[in-house]
Amino acid sequence: LKRVFSCMEDEGLDIVLFLDYLSWGDEDCISDPRLLYERTALLSSSILPTILRRWWHPPGGRAKQGRGILKDFVVDCTAELVEVEIAQIAPAMKSSPDPLSVESLTSLDFHVLSEHLKSPKGCPILWAILQRAGWSEAQATRNTHKTPDNVIMNILSMLSFTRSHHRNRLPMLWSIYLKSCGLSARAFDALHSVGLIMSHKWTTTAFANIATRAEEAARSAVNDRATFLSHDNLNIPKRVFSMRLENQSHFHSACAGTLWVLPKEIAFPTTLNREMQESRIQGSKAPFDFSQLLDTEPIIYQCLRNQGVYRILSFLLNCPALAAYWDRNDPILSPPPPVHLLPCGPEHIIKQFILRTADIDEASYEGNEKVLAEWQRQLKIDTYERLDWITTVNGWFHIEIAFASSLHKQHLGTSGGIGLHKAFDVLQRKGLMSTQVKGPFWHHLDEALTHVAEAHFRALWVLVGKAKTIGDLARKTPMELLLLAEDIYDQYACHRALSMMQLRREEDEVKYQSILFNADVLSYLDLRDATHTGDVGRIEDLVPTLLLRFAGGGNSKYMIEMLELVQGLRCEWPESVKDIIRTHCWLVNRTGRRDGFVPTDRAQEQNIKDLKVTYHSFGPGATLTYLTKISPAVPVLREVKKHIKWQLETLLTRGDRHSSPNKEKDVEKYANVVLNEWWFAYEKNRRLKKPGDCAKDVISEGTTALFQDKAIERWWKGRSFARSTQEKWLDEA
Repeated sequence: LKRVFSCMEDEGLDIVLFLDYLSWGDEDCISDPRLLYERTALLSSSILPTILRRWWHPPGGRAKQGRGILKDFVVDCTAELVEVEIAQIAPAMKSSPDPLSVESLTSLDFHVLSEHLKSPKGCPILWAILQRAGWSEAQATRNTHKTPDNVIMNILSMLSFTRSHHRNRLPMLWSIYLKSCGLSARAFDALHSVGLIMSHKWTTTAFANIATRAEEAARSAVNDRATFLSHDNLNIPKRVFSMRLENQSHFHSACAGTLWVLPKEIAFPTTLNREMQESRIQGSKAPFDFSQLLDTEPIIYQCLRNQGVYRILSFLLNCPALAAYWDRNDPILSPPPPVHLLPCGPEHIIKQFILRTADIDEASYEGNEKVLAEWQRQLKIDTYERLDWITTVNGWFHIEIAFASSLHKQHLGTSGGIGLHKAFDVLQRKGLMSTQVKGPFWHHLDEALTHVAEAHFRALWVLVGKAKTIGDLARKTPMELLLLAEDIYDQYACHRALSMMQLRREEDEVKYQSILFNADVLSYLDLRDATHTGDVGRIEDLVPTLLLRFAGGGNSKYMIEMLELVQGLRCEWPESVKDIIRTHCWLVNRTGRRDGFVPTDRAQEQNIKDLKVTYHSFGPGATLTYLTKISPAVPVLREVKKHIKWQLETLLTRGDRHSSPNKEKDVEKYANVVLNEWWFAYEKNRRLKKPGDCAKDVISEGTTALFQDKAIERWWKGRSFARSTQEKWLDEA
């Protein structure tokens, strides 16, 4: 090298000038073939990175003093590369032409976007720098699942967003999501200032735009698709902390409505209204002969019996003591075939549009008329003076609640008896002694009824199976278990068993009351299961039972509802309307799963919960007017939250609802009470201690109320009025 440097000195060169001329610093050197060859060889040499790294990390001494110059050079070069890459990822960071549609908001896949940003078409250099900054080699080795991809992706989004507010694809999604989660305006401003999300003002405007678009889509659906409506009251208290004449606490009694849109392949017949008019004229001439309901058709009775037997089997097979039962998959133990099972799957998911909340109290007839007029105004449906084109459909969720409340009233008893009062005391179920409309009362009562029923039947399995413990039944074959379940149903869980006790003149009030509870609660559990799985045939089979129960239990409004339903199904509705109501209006499925069916009125209540709680804004601006403004946006907000959940693994570990505590100790404890007190063993002349412990047989009393007390006649007299058939259109006026 010394000789080389000596030669360079002879030529008037030093190392700096030599490198400068070689690196395109002189015109003659640029075009010289020999230098061109040597320069190309240097730049393509595998040794060049090693040389540069030595320059970056010299061995010491004075050489390190020049690192500052090299550092500035590296920073400048990196900045140029990064600037190019930031511009290169701009298209991926820009929102779509229709950014607020649910399709656009849920189209952003974090993994796909991250992979694009890593690729040569993205910003691989900047990604590598950020990954090196945020993730050490030790972390990469230690963390087999956790990666910084989402962090880097959001950093790049923030950097791109600061370059141009048009590159707002990710900030827009985060803004909609965080607003739907209830993030405050102050927190919005803080996150917007660091470039993570859009401003609070933009997000509020976006909510309003989403609501407007949803309202327009609902109007389009009314004209193009088969639809139906549901609504219910929405009560919102407004509390103020500084009272003035114009600033007082008060209670809003509003109304929330939902437009349900059926799948595309379902269409209502164009002649539906005429068919309904003609069928109603003929069917309303006389009431249905309700005495036909007293003698259950053999095929319907067998279906109800099969369901009861299977439920009794399920109580046994779901018991932890039989968790390892050797032949639980035997076809003999399979559930009975459904009566009329609704189809499920993604193609059967119903679409919904939440209407703008109406500041109308719908508790009265006048209020309902105003609500109907409001829905027609919002959906731009031509209004009619006469509303006979509307067919009302009962809500099975409220019927389930009424059924549970009826069981509570019938079987409550006293603490010294064998009814629900005793069960609530033994199992320490608080707040269930008196029925309530608000709060979690029905949920707690539903759980209590299920647990008490399971305890009853566990005790019967031990008694009828002649076993010392429930686990001893694991030795029996599937056929033996099925025969035992049938014996339990026939002797201890149906109204025919009560009739047989009376025929045998068995005077044992304890056994009679225990069998009565079993028979009543099995019908309730059957209704709950039918609405859950979508078996509308079983629901219809239970209508006579519900009619008799509500008539005998003093639930006059629900009795009339059942009378109207039977009259419609048996007399007044044409087959097309019957099919529409059964198949599409009783239950809805918003998930496509087999167990995803819910009564329409329960789905409406869940929408109201979202309006009042889940997506409710807080603060002085969260007025009923604001709620009305954003109500239609709620379905889109749901989809955004669901989409974000599936993008982040940490959110997937959090359930959508609280898990229920284990019920085993409760059921086992109460089953032991039933066994130890021999409730199902016959003891002649055994009496209950207090008159209040004797539950009425509301099914038998329902027969008396309907026919002997002439409830049917009073109902028919109140609804058999002359109906006008004249149709006068505006252009004929």
